[in-house]
Amino acid sequence: MSAKRRIGQFARKALSRSVSLSVLGQRTWFLLNKSHVPRSFRNCPPQDRIVLEQIKERGYCVVPAFVPADACRQCIEETERLFREHREFVHQGEDLRVFGAEHVSAPIRRFAHDPWLIQIANAYTGRRNRLFCTLTNKIVYQEDGLGSGGGWHRDGFFPEIKAILYLNDVDGETGPFQILEGSHARGQVLRDMRTADLRFLQNRIDLQADALVEHDPSRHKSLSGGAGTLLLFDTSAIHRGAPLRRGVRYALTNYILDETIPTQTLYDTYAPIIRESHIKGDRLTGDSGCVTAGAIRPKPETNLATSERLGQAR
Repeated sequence: MSAKRRIGQFARKALSRSVSLSVLGQRTWFLLNKSHVPRSFRNCPPQDRIVLEQIKERGYCVVPAFVPADACRQCIEETERLFREHREFVHQGEDLRVFGAEHVSAPIRRFAHDPWLIQIANAYTGRRNRLFCTLTNKIVYQEDGLGSGGGWHRDGFFPEIKAILYLNDVDGETGPFQILEGSHARGQVLRDMRTADLRFLQNRIDLQADALVEHDPSRHKSLSGGAGTLLLFDTSAIHRGAPLRRGVRYALTNYILDETIPTQTLYDTYAPIIRESHIKGDRLTGDSGCVTAGAIRPKPETNLATSERLGQAR
């Protein structure tokens, strides 16, 4: 193992163990080596390589029809039930959010624990990841809204995967996920800093994103899709949920994180959040036939339908 890689691993471990070292850890890691994304995914299954190569090149991949429409409808019903029955865990901003929804809903739990999503995250980052929680959220059109996520931002500067599932049809007017293509790559990060006068390790981009879009409009991608569309993306890319011009958008988001990050630190960051300890003794609800891709996906080599879906990945 090279000295650069050893120092990088030390920086990442320091970041995971101490909030006070987070800035130092990120600076060290970024300067030494922006990411641990493998140079090649040749040892991965062919279907996985399609997805992984697209995320590596563009920062995202879209997989249509990942979950059946009827399963999505049931997850919407479950989302509304959680807003009613677990009000103490509802984050009320421009959108309504419940973190940890998988603990109190069987339909949501099935998407949350799809092992293929962890498999993709592990292969992409080159390290072991785990599901921290699943967020269910609803955002409704409001005048002068910023959209889900509060505007253009990146979650951090390490390679990390999030999985977003559209629960209803999303078009250009109902808050599609948007991303600046390639903004996760080390060279592009530095070029964008010069173009938009971004500060070092600035994660909230806001109006400066306009300068980046104006400089190269082709990078601005708006990802529409029908109910059941899966979005996989590198959270170090610049992204946002577009402001709604009408209607409503429901979605699930899997927070897939490095397994070395202390759980309590994450609980503190996303509080209030539903934990297993909060629902001990309760049974999961909504277990009435909702089937997600994790339950219906046969082994890749025998699954023609999945192969066709991944072949359409965009």
